[in-house]
Amino acid sequence: MGTLHILEVPWNLRHPSSNESTSIQNYFEREEKRLEYYVDRLVFREQEKREIDAEEQRKKNAPPPPEETEEQVEEKMRREYEEYLRLENELLIALGVKQEEDEPLPEK
Repeated sequence: MGTLHILEVPWNLRHPSSNESTSIQNYFEREEKRLEYYVDRLVFREQEKREIDAEEQRKKNAPPPPEETEEQVEEKMRREYEEYLRLENELLIALGVKQEEDEPLPEK
């Protein structure tokens, strides 16, 4: 035959506490929100990875930029320097350090 075990379940385990059902419901709601957030982030990261991979592929397939000749580089540097001198002149005039007609910008 067999052995029969009879156990008594305590009263506090048989009956829920006053706010136990609310606490459990809040717990499940938080877990659902956390899982939704996790899935959203997972989808976002996959899309981000695809975009990065596509950008890298475009960079690999793009032709290299044409190299500038020495004359083009010198012309670019000259224009940048003239722009710098113009801005410096405007700043000195605005600060009152220099009069407007002190010296003109160098001509080409």
